[in-house]
Amino acid sequence: MKTQKFVVVLLCALALLGVADTVTASDAVGPWTKVAGIYSKSNGGNPFVDFESGGMPGCHNDNGGYLGTSSDNSDQAYSALLAALAADREVRVYYNYTGAASGWSMCIIEAVYIR
Repeated sequence: MKTQKFVVVLLCALALLGVADTVTASDAVGPWTKVAGIYSKSNGGNPFVDFESGGMPGCHNDNGGYLGTSSDNSDQAYSALLAALAADREVRVYYNYTGAASGWSMCIIEAVYIR
């Protein structure tokens, strides 16, 4: 049990170090929320991340979007989201609107901040 907690804390710390540089210009910033789930296809593509209700206003069901892979730091943002999910920590999501009228592709997550 101590080993698992250590791994989660270590992952969170490493993720925070990498994500600190990824905060970029974004259309919107969501309220503090928690990661509810991550959908990742086995054949590739960007992961879709669900947050608690209202975590991403203006996006799919006001709570989810695809993780952007436009930067070299997308792996660190993905790691941060996984660590936040595992540790049940709150995050703040920075995201852009894509212009899609509906569906999962309405928003792209650009960065996350964990507290």
